[in-house]
Amino acid sequence: MNQARLVAATVGIPIKASWKRRELLDSVKAGLAPLRVKPAPRDAATIAEQWLKAPNRNPGAAELEVFHRWLEREFINIPPFVVFTPKPVSLDRCKKIVKRCNTLFITSQHNSPNSALFTERQNLQFRALHDWHHILADSDASFEGECIAFNQAIKTAPKFIHWILFSEIIGQAAVAVVTGKFPAQKLVNLGVEL
Repeated sequence: MNQARLVAATVGIPIKASWKRRELLDSVKAGLAPLRVKPAPRDAATIAEQWLKAPNRNPGAAELEVFHRWLEREFINIPPFVVFTPKPVSLDRCKKIVKRCNTLFITSQHNSPNSALFTERQNLQFRALHDWHHILADSDASFEGECIAFNQAIKTAPKFIHWILFSEIIGQAAVAVVTGKFPAQKLVNLGVEL
């Protein structure tokens, strides 16, 4: 029940759901309506706590294949030229450079993924795609901005891998907001069946 309350709160649906809200939740679960995450600060704390307590979950072979194919296809289709740099690049600076030069600069600092999800190359591709989603959605690096970037990502991602994106984007962002530092990479399925 707590998971259902978390999902309902994250999606912006009150727990006392009317029939229409229940219908919306059923549509989201069936994949007929997109999930739109509308965060609140208390949601970040709840998600962070659950993400930190949950054990790492390695995706199955089919999930990995679907995720990697999606990532490769989306990375190749990023319109600006992508450049990896060893220097730090803030999201604001990244946006300005894309506007001015049509080049997406992505930092390669701290590129040591420790999850079963990414190779170093794929981790950099995901960084680029994630920043591109921020640019497309015109969102910032706040928790709300990360939720908006997540919503942008799931527009093209198969439903089968939404839990991975939720963990990588919203889960890690929630931990960073609550603790003040970016957590070690892990994958967590918070029971959010999208």
